[in-house]
Amino acid sequence: MDGTIRANGESTCRSGAGGSVWIRSNASLAGTGSIEVMGGTSTCGVEAGGGGAVAVEYGTLEAGATLLGNLRGQGGPGGVAGGAGTAYARSAAQSYGELTVDNGTLTGNRRTILPALGSGIAQPGSGGATLVTGRAKAIPPYFVGHWVEIRAAATGALKGTWRIAAISADSLTVTLSVHFGSIASCQVFGASSGERTLVL
Repeated sequence: MDGTIRANGESTCRSGAGGSVWIRSNASLAGTGSIEVMGGTSTCGVEAGGGGAVAVEYGTLEAGATLLGNLRGQGGPGGVAGGAGTAYARSAAQSYGELTVDNGTLTGNRRTILPALGSGIAQPGSGGATLVTGRAKAIPPYFVGHWVEIRAAATGALKGTWRIAAISADSLTVTLSVHFGSIASCQVFGASSGERTLVL
């Protein structure tokens, strides 16, 4: 990819937020182009748009490719600057990939807040691939694909890292799956009641 893909927010008085771009290739990635999901500029000095989201998943990176250094999701300038968007890149050799939140030279007080599942205690009924979280609020659907650590309650020792494969109808229970060999011995997930959970 040697050109530019843009999903930038429109620049108006109250400007628009950046959009999203998702590129997925099982083969190699090459090119010196760029991807922009920047927030729009406020043309009257009020709230500017926040940056959007870029995700690039690929097999391998060819020599000389600079695309991954040209993922731009800065917020727009204005009376109140927009918060930075996110740029996520992951090769086939990586389990988690890399997430960048960078507003460049733009200054302001807009923060970029990433959602977190939070920590808690595994509830009765946890076992096999099932984790009953005991959360007070429903788990949003976008947490499918996020990573969860299970630690022993008494020692805090890491028992393993799993990925959320599905969220049950009650919105408080998740089904976990092994991914990218993150667990050395593929033992059945055995969190018992009282063990802590924490999203990565």
